[in-house]
This record gives sequence, C-alpha cells and structure tokens, in this order.
Amino acid sequence: MRSLLFVPGDSPRKLEKGLASGADALIVDLEDSVAPDRKAEARKTTLGFLQERTKAPRHPVLVVRVNGLETGLIDADLEAVNTWVKIAGFFNSGQDCTAATRVIAGPKIYDNLLASLATSVQSVKVGNPLEDGVEMGPMVAKEQLERVEGFVERAREHGARVLVGGAPIPGRGYFYQPSLVTDVKQDSEIVKKEVFGPVVTVQRFKDDDEAIAWASKIPTACKGGEGCIEIRPIADIPPR
Repeated sequence: MRSLLFVPGDSPRKLEKGLASGADALIVDLEDSVAPDRKAEARKTTLGFLQERTKAPRHPVLVVRVNGLETGLIDADLEAVNTWVKIAGFFNSGQDCTAATRVIAGPKIYDNLLASLATSVQSVKVGNPLEDGVEMGPMVAKEQLERVEGFVERAREHGARVLVGGAPIPGRGYFYQPSLVTDVKQDSEIVKKEVFGPVVTVQRFKDDDEAIAWASKIPTACKGGEGCIEIRPIADIPPR
C-alpha cells in the first residue's frame, strides 16, 4: 500500500519532518494552507527548500499545489513519477473527480517520461478488484464504457496518438484498457472535458507561461473536477 502525507507548505520544519517520514508521496500545499498575503513568500521559501533537499538520491514524490493548479507533480525521478501517475490516474479506473487525467511535461523530461510511462501503464493489472494484485477494475456501467471509448476514438480521429490501450477489453464486465494518449492539442475534447475513465493524456509544454495556461485555461481548470499533473525537474521551477 502506497503512503501519502499532506504537508502545509508554509513551514520548513514540517516539510523536513515530511521528507523524513518515509511516505511515498508528499502533498505539499501552497494554496489552502497558506494565507493569501503569504503565498508569494511561501512559494519562494518552500521551492528553495525542496530544491536543496531533493538533491539527495532518494526522496518521495512531491505533489505541490501551487499557482491555483489542483496538482503539480514536480520530480525528475521517473520511477517515482510513474508510481504516482499509476495511483492518481488509474485509481477506481479513473472514475474519480480528482483523477490525474492530464500530464503536462517539460521539454527536458518529456521523451524519457513518455517511454517510461508507456511501460508503467502497460503493467497495470486489470481484473476483479477483490483479487490480490489487481490494480484496476471495470467501469461502473456499459454507458460509461461507451463514453470512454468515444472520447478515445474521437481523439484518434483528430490526430492524437494512442500509445497504450485505447479499446474495451473483450469478455464479461465493462472493462477498458488502461490508456495513454499523446499528441493531443490544447483545444481537443479529451483535454477540455473530463473522460472519467482510465485514460491519461500527455502534453509537452515549452515554457512556464504555456504550462500554466494549459493547466488552468480550460473549463475544468484542473481544480475541483479534473486533476492535472505538471512534471519537470524541481530545480527548474522558478521561485517567484
């Protein structure tokens, strides 16, 4: 069982304890736990602190809520990133309002990340969720299975590339393959709307402004209705 720990982002002492806790992932909150007039200061202090501490060879995945994004995953450790995407993207077959359905990756990490994610998504074990070792179960109903299939097929028709999965699983039950979709445009349906299924899209941003715009300037805005993961080495995050 993977362990997650929520840590307020306004205290280096609490962050230090979190890093030493042994948790697999730290959710470092720079939004709700920080007073509005202290967010700029907390961002600078916290990111500077984390940049120093994550120079160590082993550290937990860091899920940093910042800039109004629901989730920003900042980590250069591909194994750790893969672990978090498998948890956040495919838990409950993606049928969760906070599922991390979008990965927005920086240019320094994109190619290696995509190859690594493909292997990770292919490894998701699908079946009866009551059986040992099963990581993902079925869709809740036939209508939901058809909805997910429709999203992926329309994305494919508009130029997206389905790197992994992309089809229902034959047999009893409403199962859909864990799927990874790339080459999606910012204005495509699969990006703008919630799929509510086991489908994760990957986009490549070129700079900070584009990353923030992509993550926030959609109807769901990566908060309250759809999770969004922004990935780049933590040393690249400007402490502004």
